[in-house]
Amino acid sequence: MKDQPPIIVTGARRSGLSMTAACLHVCGADSGDREISDLSKALYENRRVIQNFIDPLLTLAGIPLDGSIALSPPSVVDVGRIPVRIRMRLEAQGVDHENSPWLLKSYKYALIWEHFDRMFPGTKWLLVKRKKEDLVRSCLNTTYMHFHSGQEGWEKWAEEWEKLVESIREGIGEERCHIFEPLAMTRGDYSGLQKEVEWLGLNFNKKAVEELFNHNGGHGNGIKNN
Repeated sequence: MKDQPPIIVTGARRSGLSMTAACLHVCGADSGDREISDLSKALYENRRVIQNFIDPLLTLAGIPLDGSIALSPPSVVDVGRIPVRIRMRLEAQGVDHENSPWLLKSYKYALIWEHFDRMFPGTKWLLVKRKKEDLVRSCLNTTYMHFHSGQEGWEKWAEEWEKLVESIREGIGEERCHIFEPLAMTRGDYSGLQKEVEWLGLNFNKKAVEELFNHNGGHGNGIKNN
């Protein structure tokens, strides 16, 4: 049986990637290993896949792993047997990639989008986007991103990521690539999410999504924003 192509959730850091991936997970996309078991606090980032396969690919291409530069590696990077090894890793985690929807989430997939799209034909890409001013404000307030310190630096970084996201959308095309702005979900409006869930072939589970956002008594509490 032919493998199911993955769903990729990517975009700039602090855009709402984990929040979006969490919603897709409860709507039926298997994310494999999560950093922790509590659904509302998990990053939904398959660290084993990233550390074993994606980070070495970026290092080989000379692309910083922290997302400080919004660049894609040159096309000469040899991906070798990475697709097969990723599937084997997912199988070890209990992911049924042949029969069930599965997702991979990280800002790092945007940095290797051309390579990854060739490795997994038919992949659907959900590019998570946040308004530049909100993204900059979030970066200024974070305690773990240190490659810029002032507003001007973060604004330039956000603009670079906007250009990369747009180049991915143009390169892949609207049939397999959508841009999603998750801010409305923090206000209890899940209509945009529902549209993307259905486009991805998943089943929209409003109750489960609302439980994620209402964890600890408020929309978005407990869901990581990276």
